[in-house]
Order: sequence, then structure tokens, then C-alpha cells
Amino acid sequence: MKPSFSVFLSLLFVLTFSCHINAMGLGQIDVSSYLNQRLKAKVEVYSDNPNILTDFEVYLASKKAYKKAGMKRPFYLTKLKFLTKRQNNKNYIFISSRSLIREQFIELLLEIDSVEGHVLKRFNILLDMYRFKKLN
Repeated sequence: MKPSFSVFLSLLFVLTFSCHINAMGLGQIDVSSYLNQRLKAKVEVYSDNPNILTDFEVYLASKKAYKKAGMKRPFYLTKLKFLTKRQNNKNYIFISSRSLIREQFIELLLEIDSVEGHVLKRFNILLDMYRFKKLN
């Protein structure tokens, strides 16, 4: 059985005019705060598209997503703020809190929606206590 001419033309069209698909990913979380301080952290966003942040939404995952992942979603996580920003030619998600974080271990589940797709990523954060340096 020979393939039909229309199948051949369809395949040729798809191969010739296929669109470029951009990939998006998230790096590790970089935390610059300590226990009993306001949370300050950032996550690098990797993408082939330098303008990814123009159509990009990041938020704390839903209760349902936390439950499905087998994680607890304490109320204080709902107060976190997420800001997307380009800095030093890199794209970042900045995560902050207005109140002090008193939990040493944080399980953070982020959802990201963009033109490049939907990402769900888990971050485990261990906040150290601030230590003063001794002056000689």
C-alpha cells in the first residue's frame, strides 16, 4: 500500500513550516535571609526567549497541588510576594515576605504559567540562624 500524495504533502508542510518551541526551566533557589527575618530569595528563570517575563505569572501552588505532592501548605506561605524581574541580563523570580519567618524548614511549591507552558516546582528551604562574627 502506497502512502497517498496528500499525506506526503502534509508531512512536507509540517517539516518545512514547523514552529520553534522555546523551553523554560527554573534554577535553584538562592536564599539571602535567615531564620526570624523577612524572607528574601531568588530563582533564576532559564529560557530561550529573552522576553519571557512579559507574559509570565508565578504564584504559590494551590492547596490541591500541595496535597497531591504530599506536602503541607501553612498559612504564612500565602503571604509571600513574587516579583519577576530582569537583572544583569538574567531573568529572576524574587520571593519575599512582609513578616518574619519563624519556621526553619520551608516547603515551597511554585506554579508558573507562561507562553512556553506550565511549570510546577518544589523548593526545600532550610533557614539558618544568623550568626554574628567576632571582631578581633
